[in-house]
Amino acid sequence: MKKLNLKQILIYLVIAFVVVSVWKDPSGSASIAGRFLGNVGNFFVALIDKGSSFIKGLTGKPSKPA
Repeated sequence: MKKLNLKQILIYLVIAFVVVSVWKDPSGSASIAGRFLGNVGNFFVALIDKGSSFIKGLTGKPSKPA
């Protein structure tokens, strides 16, 4: 029998938690997942926007104010 390491045990626990939470409250779980994914998307949009502003700043050309 293979020995499970801590990483695998934690992954199994997270999967079990998600399954139980969806089973008990599907609409609440969907709402939380939607907010989480929206926040992740907003983070990447801000990261790309700020990164492009930084790169434009390195060229020395002034950017147009919004």
